[in-house]
Amino acid sequence: MIFGETAFGDSYAYRRLPGGGLAPEVHFLEGVLLRPEVIAPGFEAFFADELLRNAKEPYDVLVVEAVHRHGPIAPDQHWAYVPSVALGGEEDVENITLLPATVAMTFAGDIATAMQGADRGATGVEPYTDERGRPRLRVRFDR
Repeated sequence: MIFGETAFGDSYAYRRLPGGGLAPEVHFLEGVLLRPEVIAPGFEAFFADELLRNAKEPYDVLVVEAVHRHGPIAPDQHWAYVPSVALGGEEDVENITLLPATVAMTFAGDIATAMQGADRGATGVEPYTDERGRPRLRVRFDR
């Protein structure tokens, strides 16, 4: 169960246990390929060691640079790298763009799904609109 996120679409979550309960550990799922990593044994440690510490002194230099360049980000917005890091883009402030959070999350999901189990690198993306009118990305793997 996701309970929070960063401006880049990284998520903070609990793992759901069989039977519907939640494990106490807090997981960090990076927004590019959603790989989970336990970052705290429980919410109290997460609050003190991640949330408060990061609010006082962000450890991600790109977040600081992005705020200086783009200003504060609204809760319904995400920063995204274009091109996506999953597709060979670089984590560089020059590659950051602002997107509505739902669009950024959908694009990240489209890319992560396409890259799972891919036996070769992607060669590009093709934007399209799905049957529900949402902007989407189709990842190309030209031969």
